[in-house]
Amino acid sequence: MSKSAHSASAAQGPAAVQETSPIEQFLDKNFRKIGFAVLGIVALVVIAGIIRHRAHEADRAAAIAVSQAKTAADCDLVIAAHPGTTAAGNALLKKAKIVWAEGKKDSSIALLREFVGNYNSHPLRLQTLISLGTALEGTGQAAEARKVYAEIVEKHINDPLAGLAKLREADILWSQGKEDEAKKIYEMHAQTFPASPFFEDNANRLGWMKAALPTKEVDPPKPPPAAIAAPDAKGTPPKTPGATVTPTGSVMTNPAFSIPPPKPAANQPQPVTPPPANAPKPAPAPPAAATKPAPPPTSPATATPPAAPASKPATPTAPATTPAPSAPKPQ
Repeated sequence: MSKSAHSASAAQGPAAVQETSPIEQFLDKNFRKIGFAVLGIVALVVIAGIIRHRAHEADRAAAIAVSQAKTAADCDLVIAAHPGTTAAGNALLKKAKIVWAEGKKDSSIALLREFVGNYNSHPLRLQTLISLGTALEGTGQAAEARKVYAEIVEKHINDPLAGLAKLREADILWSQGKEDEAKKIYEMHAQTFPASPFFEDNANRLGWMKAALPTKEVDPPKPPPAAIAAPDAKGTPPKTPGATVTPTGSVMTNPAFSIPPPKPAANQPQPVTPPPANAPKPAPAPPAAATKPAPPPTSPATATPPAAPASKPATPTAPATTPAPSAPKPQ
């Protein structure tokens, strides 16, 4: 090799080494580390998918168990098997409903309070607060119900149910005779809760208040019970005013009267009664004989009525007188 060629190759060596990029050099040095990192990420994704699938299956099984629960004991089994889950909260709400239907209202209210305190992230928590306030109203605890409604309005002002809670609070005030305070809430409801879907309910309340309708139901007075006297010595029951005593063995009948059948309409077809199944068939009618056409009727001659004889006034005749017998002569 000539001296010039050797110098040329020596000059090209460093240039060829500098052609590799920094990324390629990094990959060459850290290839194994990068491969292990990718495998770890894939493994984490697979594990997360498995965990999510199992959680979904567990929620599905719990939801089925809640739907199949019929008694309070069945709900307790679901709560114990899936503590803290959405299904457990649903089971607790169902248990409260079952207990309320059994007449255990205080126990039902206690279960609703337990749900509100332990399931803050449950999707039905706000609706349960409304149910709790309603239950407290139904048991005469109006002051406690107002606190529940006030909590809803204070902490969930932007929720549509906040408007309903405010209406219920005004209803309590109205039932307590505080009509002015309740009316103020009704009149300001549309401005305070512009997105509330209970606008019509609020308008109805204002209409009722304007009509001065009673806020409590009043039963009509019952008639006094009639005095029942003891039967006499013969066993005949006493007669009471306005009552009729029917003697034993007799039958009371209403006065006879008849109701004419309704007349059918002019264009209404008459009903046809089918003959009975065992009725004999009618004999065929004999053929009609040929009849001659009748002569046209002639108008009868008009007869002149005879003249009535002139009536003369009857002359009364005196009755014939019989001569009286003569007196006997003295001898």
